[in-house]
Amino acid sequence: NDEGYTEIQPCKVLAPYIRCYWGIPGCALNTASLESQLKESQPKLVIPDTCMDILFDIDTANGRVNDLFVGISDTTFIDHAQNTAYRKSLFAIRFYCWAVPLFSGESMQNIFNTSAGTDDYFKNFKRDLQDILFNTPFIYDRVPKIERYLIEKLDTNRQNPTVMNAVYAILKSRGTANIAEISEYAALSQRQLERLFLQFLGVTPKKLSGLVRYQYLWQD
Repeated sequence: NDEGYTEIQPCKVLAPYIRCYWGIPGCALNTASLESQLKESQPKLVIPDTCMDILFDIDTANGRVNDLFVGISDTTFIDHAQNTAYRKSLFAIRFYCWAVPLFSGESMQNIFNTSAGTDDYFKNFKRDLQDILFNTPFIYDRVPKIERYLIEKLDTNRQNPTVMNAVYAILKSRGTANIAEISEYAALSQRQLERLFLQFLGVTPKKLSGLVRYQYLWQD
């Protein structure tokens, strides 16, 4: 948490679905602070996790919002922070991968290791949220307004109990359960479970297990 990045935790209602909100705490950085930040910026390691993000770059000078939906990934990369000045109005929502379908309603089949326009997966999100992003410059003020919108969009009827049972088995085992054990716990064949995972999460049960195991090893 500093001038260049901060995370805000979700409210209790959204905590099971959203990991955090992140972006810039203020509406802008003064010139001296920005120059200092750019000089001191060091390459940052970005590691795989089990989340998906919606990112909004708010270009107040041109009255434009650039958006991106970033799917679940198993790749590591270095962020050289070359766009710090441009990204001073960045706001993002980080979802747990198993929760995205409750807000999207679209298949996650093709989102692994890739990104797309927000409207491709979240209908009208950009249209509905851009007024909040423009008119509320501080990140801490944006979150309550955006959370009210997300609560309205949350549809738990889209949740697949079989998928969630399998996700629970993966998380409980810290990613060490094999596919046969996960399938048995979910009471579904391995092939059927893999098909459902690709539809709802964008990855196979084996891949999600690997990402969960990686996160625990990294944290340890």
